[in-house]
Parts: sequence; C-alpha cells; structure tokens
Amino acid sequence: MNLPKLYRTTAVRLALRYALVYALMLGLALAAFYWYSSRYVDSQLEAGLEQELRALTELFETGGMVGLAQAVRQRMQDGLHEGRFYALVSPAGEVLAGNLFEWPAGESVSLDAKVHRTWIEDDTMVGHLYDDDAYVPVVAREFPDGSRLLLAAGVEQAEALHEITEFLIEVLGVSVVLALIMSVILGRTILARMDTISRTAGDIMAGDLSQRVPVSGHNDEFDALAKRLNTMLDRIQQLIKGIREVTDNVAHDLRSPLSRLCNRLEVTLLEPRSEPEYREAISGGIEDAKALIKTFNAMLGIAQAEAGNHRTQWGRVDLNRLAVDLTDLYQPAARHNLRLDNSSR
Repeated sequence: MNLPKLYRTTAVRLALRYALVYALMLGLALAAFYWYSSRYVDSQLEAGLEQELRALTELFETGGMVGLAQAVRQRMQDGLHEGRFYALVSPAGEVLAGNLFEWPAGESVSLDAKVHRTWIEDDTMVGHLYDDDAYVPVVAREFPDGSRLLLAAGVEQAEALHEITEFLIEVLGVSVVLALIMSVILGRTILARMDTISRTAGDIMAGDLSQRVPVSGHNDEFDALAKRLNTMLDRIQQLIKGIREVTDNVAHDLRSPLSRLCNRLEVTLLEPRSEPEYREAISGGIEDAKALIKTFNAMLGIAQAEAGNHRTQWGRVDLNRLAVDLTDLYQPAARHNLRLDNSSR
C-alpha cells in the first residue's frame, strides 16, 4: 500500500481531520465528565460526612461519651460503617471506638468540623482494605471534655469513578483507532476508483478511443461521473470519426478535380501561347478552383450535419441543382461502375 499516495487523497485527509476533531471532542467531553463527576462525588462525600458528624455530635450532647461510643460500636455491628472510617479518641489518646486503630499521624488533622483531605495509613485500618495509604476526605472535631472524633470517607466511590473514566478513555482510544482504520479503508476504496479512471484516461491519451470508464453499478457519485465521462468520450469519438470521414472524402473526391486542374495548367505551359489563350487557361483554372472550394464546403457541411454540429442556418435547397452537382461530382469516379442519368433536369 502506497501510504504517501493514500494520505494525499482528499477522503483520507478529511477522515483523519474528522478523527482528530472526534478525539478532541470526546476528550473534552470526557474531561468535563470527570471534572463534574469528581466535584459531585466529593460534594456528596463531604455533605455525608458533615451530616453524620452533626448526628454523632447530637448523640454526644444527649448521651455523653458513653452514648457516643455505643453509637459508633452499633454502627460497626450493623454494617453502617461501610465506606466510613471512625476514630473516637479519649483525651489521653486512647481509641475508644471505631475501625481505625489510631488517630492519623504524620500531619495534624484540623478539628474545625470541616471537611479536609489527609493521608490514612493502611496499617491503621481494620481489615487492611487498601494496598497502600489512602488520601481521603476527613472531618474531625474536639468535644468539651478533650475527646476527639474523626470521620473519614473511603475511596471506593472515587475508585469507581476512576474505573469508569479509564473505561471511557479506552473506548475513546478504540473509537479513534476505528476511525483511522475506516479512513484508510475509505481512502483505499476511493483511490482504487480514481486509479481506474486514471488508467482509462491514460489509455485514451495513448490513442485507444474505444476505452470507457467502468461503471460499478452502485449508482453512486463515481458512477454518475463515469457515465458523464463515457457520454463525453462517445461524443468525442463521434466527432473524431466525422473529421476522419471528412478527411478521407476530401482526399478521395478532390483527387480528380485537382488532377484536371493540374493537367490544364501543365498543358498550358507546354508551348508559348497568346494572351487570350493564357487568360482562357487561367479563367478555367479559377473555375476549377472554385468548384473545388464548393465541393470542399459541401463535404464539410455534410460531416458537420452527421456529427450533429452543423453551424450554418437551414434553408431551402434546389434539389434539381443538387442532383446536377452530385452528377458532376461522382460521374468521373463512377464511370466504370454505374450510369448516372440526369435526364430529369
């Protein structure tokens, strides 16, 4: 496959541009989807953390530390902790309840009851849910007795969003590859049709006027173009045929009159003659030349009429005079084959 020639085709270039625009549009749509989805997931996680922190704070206000610890343990038993991490720590730093072994270390966690992001080590989580440390949204606050409560959201939703995004990126890649493959196939198909037309044109330029552009039968734009070209080639062939016939007729029909004119002039030059005799010979030569021109014009008009390209105006014709002219024209050539009778004059 000639890739440079294939790339130069309009179809391939348009298809490649379409594939580029398609990939660009999908990429922008995918980026917008990921950004809005991330914002939505983050806002939902933050709203859930803040709401749950308020609910647990109310439990602390009504039941104290004992009631709060019991509520956190109850959540562990009921499975309500899925996607959540809890750490209820006494003023001395002892974990009273929750599924975190210790308060996140390494960096301070803000206790302003607002959502922030921080690293939580996998070793501090019950069950070791992740293979590595997790960077998760957390919210924490300190109670009047010095105890602290931390709530953290898991990364399952974020991971699911990442998986969806990765899947969409793969779909985007496959779509672009398919678009490129389709552009190559389309380019090769169009290039094959154009090569057929080009080869036909080359054969015609080489002199084979019988060649015609193949018609596939699909009735597409290439078939319409092929039919137009074939009609044009038929017309050109017809015109060339008419020109050849005119040339042959001129060569054949003017041979005898030219011979007579030549003989007349040669006879005149054989011996010195008087001025009247020269004038008579010249006048006869002029009449013969006019007859030749008239014959030539008549054959040219016939050829134009046969080719459908007659340029003169139609008018009345004297058939008797035409019969006489035809008799004078063809009688010398047909003298030995047939007898032309002009007795009807």
